[in-house]
Amino acid sequence: MYNNIPNYQEERNMSSSPNYPAPGRTNHEIPEILPLSLVSPTPVTFPTSFMNSCLFCVYSLRMKRLLILLWITVSACQQDRSGEELDLLSRLKSSSDLATVEVVFSKVVKGSKTSTFLGIPTGYSDFLAETEAIATAGIDLSLVRIGMIDWETGSISLILPPPKMISIEIPAESFRVNEEYTKDHYLSELESEDMDAFYRQAEREVRAEVNRMNLEQMARKKTETFLTGFLAKTGFGQVNFTYQSPSSDS
Repeated sequence: MYNNIPNYQEERNMSSSPNYPAPGRTNHEIPEILPLSLVSPTPVTFPTSFMNSCLFCVYSLRMKRLLILLWITVSACQQDRSGEELDLLSRLKSSSDLATVEVVFSKVVKGSKTSTFLGIPTGYSDFLAETEAIATAGIDLSLVRIGMIDWETGSISLILPPPKMISIEIPAESFRVNEEYTKDHYLSELESEDMDAFYRQAEREVRAEVNRMNLEQMARKKTETFLTGFLAKTGFGQVNFTYQSPSSDS
């Protein structure tokens, strides 16, 4: 009854043995098994264009990584430098008082008045006074801007507003009349409106004198000298200045 049951264990052992053929095969059908050391693998070759494409892709990836790292580094440096630039600009703007020129000078005002009656001269008055004038010109550094800055080469360019006259003052207490020269002759007499007219004359002459002094140019040179020395201490050996055009209302 059990004699027809095949012995699978025996067949599996026989098939796994090199001396027995697998079930359903004869001895001459057994393939020859060579040691791995004797097997010569067939080399796989790829087209040159394919290899170049692979190399280009690897190179591109490396370059992208390098550029990303470089961009991150430069961005970090720029952020650090931007803080320094803001601090430098703040210090420049706080130096406005040092970019001014103040001139104090004396001015002699001389005049005369002729009195008439019905068109006929009746006398005259001489007038002589000395006054003190204070003229101030400068550049408003609160409006300064940094046009270009190069920390590596130590060069910087500044954009400045144009120099201008800030004020011209004639203190009233400094207006002193020369009593020895100022006299009334005959039927002439100096009145209060005459004194006001001489004071306005003094203002016009003071302004004309200030224009001849060219204080704006003096303020420009002083400002450039100050800023060049200030920035040299900060590490900038080359400083360039550019001036804005004067506005129509200045």
